Amino acid sequence: MYFSWNVPPASDPDAEDLEVASRILSSGKSSRLYKRLVYDGQIATDASASLWSGEIASQFLVIATARPGGDLAPVEAAAREELARFLETGPTQAELDRARTELLAAFTRGVERIGGFGGKSDVLAQGEVYGGRPDFYEERLSRIRSATTARVQAAARRWLSDGVFVLEVTPWKEGKVSGKDADRTRLPDAGTPPPRDSPRSTRPCSATGCGSWSSTARRCRW
Repeated sequence: MYFSWNVPPASDPDAEDLEVASRILSSGKSSRLYKRLVYDGQIATDASASLWSGEIASQFLVIATARPGGDLAPVEAAAREELARFLETGPTQAELDRARTELLAAFTRGVERIGGFGGKSDVLAQGEVYGGRPDFYEERLSRIRSATTARVQAAARRWLSDGVFVLEVTPWKEGKVSGKDADRTRLPDAGTPPPRDSPRSTRPCSATGCGSWSSTARRCRW
């Protein structure tokens, strides 16, 4: 089960507070989501929260996998309850200290490398793209160091109280062989594709005059 919220870009001051919140919710076996869903409740095999930072916008994700043969309904209910409790009471100081230490340690370990995710070149490039200057990482580190329980709670309430998109992913039903021998000397026929449903306006494209302007998608269909 995937829970997804649209949240502000990496350059926004709330980004680091949401990063701290994701650590508090799911980093380690004593974290809130893991303890509730996996360790205590035993209704899921894993539970995680993460912030996917972007230049224009970011996504805050909570992902939980039900136990084999289990139902997703109690997993969703428990995850929502834990998130609501977090928004209601906020993190403890101990949770904040641990999350902040983990983030700063991860940054330090990352910049020991030159390349790769989290390496020096990656950090400098992210700073240029997200913050307009290579040393933008200094501002982000400062935000992490200065995070408070009240500030993290406020950011979480601001962005995670509403607007969640929930996606359930279930396995395919077990299939059966047809019982017929297949001719493996040639590729199978592709068959007839289903009809496309692509509403189009009759007016020409405002940019190129190509006549394929989509009033629905607000872009050209080539």
